[in-house]
Amino acid sequence: MLTVSVQSLRLLLRDAQRRGVDTAEALRQTGIDETQLSDPNARVSDAALRLLALHVLEQVDDPCWGLAVTADVEPGTFGTLGYVFRNSETLADSYGRVVRFARLVNEAARAELEVGSEHARLTVRVADPAPLPRAAARLRAQMWLSILVRVGRKITGVDFQPTRVAFPYPTPEDLTRYRELFDCELTFDAPDPMLELPVEILKLPVVNPDRSLAGVMERYAQGLLEALPEHNEIALRVRQATCRAVEAGDPRLERVARELAMSARSLQRKLQAENISFSAVLDEVRRELALAYLDEPHLSVDQVASVLGFASGSSFAKAFRRWTGSAPGTYRSEPRPG
Repeated sequence: MLTVSVQSLRLLLRDAQRRGVDTAEALRQTGIDETQLSDPNARVSDAALRLLALHVLEQVDDPCWGLAVTADVEPGTFGTLGYVFRNSETLADSYGRVVRFARLVNEAARAELEVGSEHARLTVRVADPAPLPRAAARLRAQMWLSILVRVGRKITGVDFQPTRVAFPYPTPEDLTRYRELFDCELTFDAPDPMLELPVEILKLPVVNPDRSLAGVMERYAQGLLEALPEHNEIALRVRQATCRAVEAGDPRLERVARELAMSARSLQRKLQAENISFSAVLDEVRRELALAYLDEPHLSVDQVASVLGFASGSSFAKAFRRWTGSAPGTYRSEPRPG
């Protein structure tokens, strides 16, 4: 099971509460234990966070919610990683630690910092086990990129402007809030979220870093990173292969095992060792694909059911009600931002 930091969850819930959303009900609907919110190092499943984000997005009519959520974000918002980020020597050091410790925010996240002669690019890639619904993908990209810029400005005390910011979704109708925050060239339909900066900006010193605390927190962060279970790599690979198998119309364990270059029995043993069942993986992948496909108006509900391998539209509808509490047609007709 892939996990994410509870800090991301707290950030979303805090803003949702301000907007009048019943966050207790949102947590109940997505099966997240509210007591976890008080533990800064707690982790929740990535699938549960996605469901919560989608549940809240249905009530928050704001296509720029990811930018708004981070309006008053502080370095300490992200716990250990925030303190490591805040107590670096320069912005380059801070972003380098994002690269090193991105998995503490999301186990499937990988960040890369490329420094050229004039510009540097910080790219965040998340190896999703299945396509994200459009609104959730937009929310996550907005949050990553706005946090990198907002917190970077706060720790350096300089209201710097990037050269370019790239988003992995189509160009929105209204770019006003993007321009207000980033004040630079904006690119859409990019492969991954990406922040491009002049190299000189990376040299900006962090204001009043605590060097002794930095060393302590970096060692602690490294310990947390090493404590993340290695089995999630196989879990992610199985989910990705299952996603491809569903889309190919053959979501059988044997096909997934073949793609992963192992026997079905060997794959079963690996999954059982991690307390994962293939049927649960298949169910989760189908749910996430269903949410993504129902965002595509050219696909009928019956076509979505067929693509996902259900024997009939009624069996798909039954499964979809179990996942979301709504019928597929009802879910599709409900207004959702963007």
